[in-house]
Amino acid sequence: DSAKRRRFVGVLLRQLRRGKGGVWALEREAARRRRQETSMAEMLRRTPDELETPAYAVVAADRPGGWEVREYSEFSVASTRRDRAVAASGVPIQQPSLPAAGG
Repeated sequence: DSAKRRRFVGVLLRQLRRGKGGVWALEREAARRRRQETSMAEMLRRTPDELETPAYAVVAADRPGGWEVREYSEFSVASTRRDRAVAASGVPIQQPSLPAAGG
């Protein structure tokens, strides 16, 4: 209802006035984040062609190129630290690295 909307706008304006930089800072932050956004097309362009992807089924979708809700088959993910040299045969088993366990 209109009274609820007026109350909301009043509270919002008071909070913006108290915040550092006010409404203009909020607008600048929104513009900065908009410039940094990455589109789905850009993410797909950056994805290497040889990258293996798990099988999935689209459960729901907004529109072509929009959001999708996917159901994935089971899959495993592995990674390595990029700052550590890894031989073609991989990291030697006798030298495990378990940072969470203090290793």
